[in-house]
Parts: sequence; C-alpha cells; structure tokens
Amino acid sequence: MPTPADIWASSDYAPTAARLAPAALAVAERLAARHEPVAPVLDLGAGHGQGAAKLVERGFRVTALDPTPAMVEIGRARVPEADWVLADGEHIGLEDGAVDAIASSFAAMFCDPCAGPAEWARVLAPGGTLVMTAWDGRGFLAEMTDRMSAAVAPAGQAPHTPPHMQWAQDGVAAERLGPWFADVSVEHRDLTWDFPSVEAGMKLYLEGSPTHTWSLAMAGDRRQALLEALRGHLEECAGQDGAIRSSAGYAMITATRR
Repeated sequence: MPTPADIWASSDYAPTAARLAPAALAVAERLAARHEPVAPVLDLGAGHGQGAAKLVERGFRVTALDPTPAMVEIGRARVPEADWVLADGEHIGLEDGAVDAIASSFAAMFCDPCAGPAEWARVLAPGGTLVMTAWDGRGFLAEMTDRMSAAVAPAGQAPHTPPHMQWAQDGVAAERLGPWFADVSVEHRDLTWDFPSVEAGMKLYLEGSPTHTWSLAMAGDRRQALLEALRGHLEECAGQDGAIRSSAGYAMITATRR
C-alpha cells in the first residue's frame, strides 16, 4: 500500500508549494492573532517550509512535520530555525500536550478523518488552537477533482467525493473534530489559480503536482481518460488569449482543543 511519502515524492512539489503560499501566510496570521509569539506550534505537513517560515517570522517556536524525506531535507535547508521531524499527521510522536497550536496548509486534510483529529488533539494542550485549510466545493480545483473522479471511476459506478474534499462541506469539520474540539468555525476563502496556457497547466500536472503525478501513475488503463479530462477542463477554462484565469475555493477551519 502506498505511503504518503510515496505520493509526495512522485514529482517536484515546488511549483505547487508556490501556489499555496498565500494560504500558508493566512494560517500563520490567524495563529498570530490568537497566541503569543513564543508559543510552541506544530506545522503539520510542512512541505517545503512556506508555512514554517511565516510562523518563525512571527516568533513562534516551530516543529515542522512532514512524512517525505525529500521534503524534510528541503524544508530544513529553507527554515533551519524550525525543528524538522519526519512523521505523518496520524503518528506525530510528540508528547501529550506538547504544542499550543497546530497549523496546516492543505495537509491535515489528507489524514484519516478519525485517526488524524484524535492525534492532533493528543499533542495539543487544552485551550490550544487548530488552524487548517482544505479545499471546498467551489472553483477550479473542485471542478477538476470532479472531472478526475469521473475519469477513473469504474464503468457503471458513480464517482465519489474523496474524504479530503469533504472537510468544507456543511457540518463535516464539526463532526470530525467534535469529540475533542470546541468552537469549530469554517471560513470560505479563494486562492488565485491561473495558468498562462493550457500547456502550462498540463506541465504542472505532469511535473509539478505530486497528487496529479501519482494519480496518473496509478490510473492504469484509465490514464489516457484522466489526461483527457485534465486537458479538457483546462481548455474549457481558457479565455480567448489561451490563458486560464481562475480561483480555487478553500476553507480555513479553526477549532479550540477542549
């Protein structure tokens, strides 16, 4: 069975990380409004360190966690002030109540929806804050995910919404976090998602987005259908000049550890 490290090491993450950087900044700003700068913070799924860097800049004592060795190596070189840990969000390895806050930019959403929240709650001190982002059902990426699901669904079987795309649905975050967290809020935001051309979009999918690279590698005899679905979506979104100017809807989920 593939591990998170297998998936995230399947292609260069840097192009995707750059696209997600504004959301990582928003997460850091949300935590800075709720906690003193010296507080210990866990950056869960830290990737190349965009979020960890913003947290360090704001004075937090950061533990940056990622399950992919290459990501940890790159992140440590970029943000040496953080304490980098090779682990996943369901097996964090820190002591109970070790951190005052958890930040996660489009990473915690991939954890098992039962095991993940239980582990986050374990390492959070009472009264601590969880701030995570997850894609919602609006905009470019939601449409793209629907096209991908339809392309790889077995004949006669309706496509389903994967668990990581359900976090922003009505009531889901409260249900998943409810056993351990209070004051769960879901705030919808938008992230710019542009491409200068259809070919630029396909280049990201093939070379700069590990989730797409892995999906294509695992698609088997549906690979061509998946490629056609991705290209077709880009072509539909392109303007007369060939550029894609769009946005991806996401949710900022905030909760307080009981």
